[in-house]
Parts: sequence; structure tokens; C-alpha cells
Amino acid sequence: MTGFGIVTAQPDPLADPMEPPHRLPMPSTLNTQAASPRAFFQVLKLNQLVTESLEKALAEQELTPAQYTGLSLIRYHQPITPAELSRKLGITAQSALCTVKTLEARGLIRRAAIPNNRRSIALFLTDEGRSAMGQADRLVLAAEQAFFARLKPKDFERLQDAIRVLRGGAARKPASKPGA
Repeated sequence: MTGFGIVTAQPDPLADPMEPPHRLPMPSTLNTQAASPRAFFQVLKLNQLVTESLEKALAEQELTPAQYTGLSLIRYHQPITPAELSRKLGITAQSALCTVKTLEARGLIRRAAIPNNRRSIALFLTDEGRSAMGQADRLVLAAEQAFFARLKPKDFERLQDAIRVLRGGAARKPASKPGA
């Protein structure tokens, strides 16, 4: 009970996770018995389609989606340490190191001491890396346009807004008209 006499239901940590909690009502919009696929499943399937589209688009550059994302983060945040890169990618330091080694072996990035901190090593794009990213960006843009071509522009804007909300950012504010 709170100070205002409102009873708050707390989930039972010992309850069977497969059994719905009896004390907490299910929101009316969620029907666990519905025949349609769950939203998480739909998002996972969409992720698979996006990944396949990216893989096809980046094949010409011999980049994986993870390598492209790593290069993009290095370009945007350089100088960036390998530890920062792994955090931003949401992968282990070991996985990030594998990506770094591959990109470095291809001459797309280089490691160098951070100018104001000689003990720390940072990652930087090379000229070849910048060139590869320019081409990869064009390929990804074309793939993205083809992938979302079935959506009307307004539906695409709504999708972007929903993604921002779900990822924790504020929804895009509509552009105001001059003089308004």
C-alpha cells in the first residue's frame, strides 16, 4: 500500500513465468490467445529481412552489416577506443576485437595513440576506409529505399517515429511552418 491508500500489485518473483499473473490484469489490447503472430515475433522477422537486405547490398564491398556498423561508428565518433566501440555495438570486447582486426587487415581503419592520451589507443578510418564507406553508404541507401518502397511517405515517417519511441528517444517533432 502506498501513502495514498492505493494498492500496487507487484509481480511475484517466484511465480511460474509461463503462467500469467492472476493479480495483474492483462491489458485489453493484448490477447495471449490470439491467432496472429506476436509483435516481438514480427520485429524479429523484420530484423531478419533487414539483415538479409543489408548483406546483399554490402556484398559488393565485401562488408558484413556488423563491419559496416563498426565503420560507421568509427567514422562518426573517431577517435574511439576499441572498448567504446564494443559498448556502442553492444557486443563483447572479444567480438569487437575480431571486427577491428578484420577491418585493420583490409586497410579500412588504423589504430593510433590518442593525441592527448598517449596510453590509450584509438581507431580511425583510413583514406581507403572513407572511400569504402562512401560506396557502402550509397549501397545501403539504395537498399533502404528499395526495402521501404512499399510504404507511403507518411507511413514511413510514422514507422521512424515509432522506432524512436521504442528505442527511448523522443518522437520527431513536425517541422513548423515559417511564420507560424
